[in-house]
Amino acid sequence: MGGAVRREKGFRYTNTERQALADAVPDPDWLDALDDWGRLVRFPHHDEFRADKAGFIARHLEGMARECLGEEEIAFRSSKEEADHIRETARVARKLKALLVKPTAYQRNVATALLGISVPPYRHAVFLSLLDDLIHNETWVAERFAAMRAEDVFAGKHHPAFARFVDAAIISWRQWTDKPAGGSKEGGPAARFLCAAVNPVLAFAERRALRLRRGGALTEGAAGELIEEIRRLDPPIE
Repeated sequence: MGGAVRREKGFRYTNTERQALADAVPDPDWLDALDDWGRLVRFPHHDEFRADKAGFIARHLEGMARECLGEEEIAFRSSKEEADHIRETARVARKLKALLVKPTAYQRNVATALLGISVPPYRHAVFLSLLDDLIHNETWVAERFAAMRAEDVFAGKHHPAFARFVDAAIISWRQWTDKPAGGSKEGGPAARFLCAAVNPVLAFAERRALRLRRGGALTEGAAGELIEEIRRLDPPIE
């Protein structure tokens, strides 16, 4: 039961998830064919890895995941703050209009008092109509901003920090296993590892109202196709 506990303040894999990661990565028996210098060059922390494989893998990925989540939350917050700013502008416009049309003891309204009686009345009406435009356009502007963000080829794509996390996880797989990360619709060992690494991060992000992947949790087949796409864009150096 203890494996189900997660600290929400910062991402960490549960004990069960750590074990799933360890099970998805073969023991680095390939190191046995190397001398001490070769092991140091190819896998500097191999002793720590072998002593606590589950902990080593989890700690390595958790740091990258927390960085990813932090960057994505900042990007998400900027979008939310944009919408909040539009709402606040409309709220201030409503309040300002309500104040300007209030009558005073000496002038017809506060607008006349502030702008001066020498300003033609139609100028007062124009100013108030501009405030009306701000108020009435609140929903339209918010929807337009959201549409522009959705159409943005950069903002609309998944998500730069999350993509870097996935890529870094695959690079780690290559180092730990000394094997290329094979990708296909059928999945495979690297795809199973990627599912174990990524899905807890996706679930954690969802609980924070941050959706990192439109398709939700990775399936093994989807992970295999993702690996194949990574290989196509960034082939490993053999």
